[in-house]
Amino acid sequence: MSNLPKGWHYVPSSVECWKGWATADPEGPTVGDGFDLFRYQAGKGWRYHSQGSGYHCKDLGIDEPAPFCS
Repeated sequence: MSNLPKGWHYVPSSVECWKGWATADPEGPTVGDGFDLFRYQAGKGWRYHSQGSGYHCKDLGIDEPAPFCS
């Protein structure tokens, strides 16, 4: 997972997985905007991809609707 700043954590109930991708909402002392996106790679495990409030599936190489794509 990513290294969150002190005082921040992921809300366990916010974690959602979809075909080798996962999202999680960070929560901390200040108001955040968006969620963190992770991707699973065989042999490497889960890796942080980026943070955002929505993604275009084509930009991620995804050819079908995903719950985190706008």
